[in-house]
Amino acid sequence: MNFELILFDCIKYAPERSAKSASNTIGVSPSTFGIWLRCSKSRRFPSVDYLPAISKLSGHDLNEVVKSYMIARAEKPETKQALEDLVA
Repeated sequence: MNFELILFDCIKYAPERSAKSASNTIGVSPSTFGIWLRCSKSRRFPSVDYLPAISKLSGHDLNEVVKSYMIARAEKPETKQALEDLVA
């Protein structure tokens, strides 16, 4: 699962089905959440302390969220591939 898709699932399951509602539920500003939604381009990610809230809101298992987070944060293609192979 792609980390950005997990973040979009947060919007899908937020009380008002909006990025603002998702950001409020997670406990960050809407602009911060917006930056996270574009993490593959912005290279800005939530701290690991927010992953349980993201997991709970998105409906994904925390282990799946952490694995996707680690893969998304990897900068070198060989590291990304190694992580994908580990979780497959």
